[in-house]
Amino acid sequence: MKLTRLLLLILIAVVALPVAGEVLVRSFPTLLPVNGQIRMQAIMMKDKVLPDKEIGFVRLPGLHQQVKTMDFSYLRETDSRGFPNRDPWPARADVVVLGDSLVMGEGTGLDQSFVGHFKSANPDVQVVNLGIAGAGPDRQLLAYRKCGSNLKPSVVLAFLYLAADITNSEHFDLWRREAPETDYNRFRLDLGRSKEPRGWLNRSKLAGVISSRFETRDRASQVVETADGSTVFLDERTLTYVRQKPRPEQVECLIGPLTALRQLTEAGGASVYVVLIPSKEEIFAGADSVVNEVRGALLRAGIEYLDLYPLMERKANARSPYFCRDIHLNEYGSQVVAAYLTEWWRRRASVVGHSELSLSTHQGSR
Repeated sequence: MKLTRLLLLILIAVVALPVAGEVLVRSFPTLLPVNGQIRMQAIMMKDKVLPDKEIGFVRLPGLHQQVKTMDFSYLRETDSRGFPNRDPWPARADVVVLGDSLVMGEGTGLDQSFVGHFKSANPDVQVVNLGIAGAGPDRQLLAYRKCGSNLKPSVVLAFLYLAADITNSEHFDLWRREAPETDYNRFRLDLGRSKEPRGWLNRSKLAGVISSRFETRDRASQVVETADGSTVFLDERTLTYVRQKPRPEQVECLIGPLTALRQLTEAGGASVYVVLIPSKEEIFAGADSVVNEVRGALLRAGIEYLDLYPLMERKANARSPYFCRDIHLNEYGSQVVAAYLTEWWRRRASVVGHSELSLSTHQGSR
């Protein structure tokens, strides 16, 4: 009897302890190894979206969502059309911003985003942000055609986040060719999940914690301690991706839509500038294979671009412009980008104003 009871207790312990450990780790995700924390951070950022047959999806209109993660807590907001603005829109915009979630104030909120800081520094400049999560240049083009061209801007800023935008464009192209009647957000997320390891052991958070105790590789290559004492986690898959030279067709999936965007904006009297915004993996690991290829392609296509890479590299030497686990810019990084854009905008306005004055003077003397 005693032996039976002892065996029963052992069996209960064998079953209960792993379950309790799994619950504990999931309740305290900072116990996870680096890759696990990065994935859990992304899960905590779960979005609320509205399907759109033309551009895939937009964020839920009129959203006021409190987002709380390991890295931050902030209010996620959208306007009545599902974009990261506050109503009402101006009848005409000076600047239209295009891009993925990097332009949407993730982690900071609208006011502390770089678009928000730019607006505050330039109160007379009307800015409309058409940022959409996971939007490469193809979806940016469609968003501008649908919602931006009627604003008659003088400048369009199309942000490229090269750590993800080639993949974003490939997923959108695949969806349009193979499953355009389905929910695009679900389609792209399912594609991402299909690359995740399968099996209970691979999905177990507790198993990940235990196995990480026998590995030092991720600490050496994925954890950066910055000069200001901040810790930054680098994603293993992103590191692998940004160190590889992209194929010509991958670069073309960016350049093709950007060329079409330039033609569309110029037809409406606007100028388009691509803005290259780096990932923390590119900055802290010195990975420039992708951006070098894209820089060359933009030059060959005659598309003007603003390059944030050198600036962010300099700033990151003193203080991290990124959150620890999350991919987005923190408040400091947002301030850095806003200051750069403000300086560029004012310098451009001075040059444009001088050119117009010179043209007017020349025409008047004829």
